Amino acid sequence: MQVDVNDEEIRDLAKRTLALTEENNRILKGMRSSARWGRFFSIVWWIIIIAVSGAAYYYYLEPYVQKAEQLYNQIGQSGQQAENYGAQFAEFLKKFGKQP
Repeated sequence: MQVDVNDEEIRDLAKRTLALTEENNRILKGMRSSARWGRFFSIVWWIIIIAVSGAAYYYYLEPYVQKAEQLYNQIGQSGQQAENYGAQFAEFLKKFGKQP
C-alpha cells in the first residue's frame, strides 16, 4: 500500500476547508442573529419615540392648542357680531334717511 503525499495534502486541505466552512457558518449565523435583534430594537425604538411624542402632545401641547382654537372661534364670532352691527347700522341709516 503506497501512501501518496498528494492524498495527505488533499485530506489536510479538506480538513482545513471544513474548519473554515464551519467557522464561516458560525459567523454568518451570528450576523443574521445580530441583524434580527437590531431590526427588533429599531422597531421598538421608533415605537417609543412615537409614543413619547404622542404623550408629550397630549399632556403639554393639547391645552394650548385648545385655547388657541377657542380664541380662533371667539375671533370668528366677533367678526360675525361686527357684521351684524354693520348691517344694523346700515338699516338704521336707511330708516333715518327715509324720515321726513
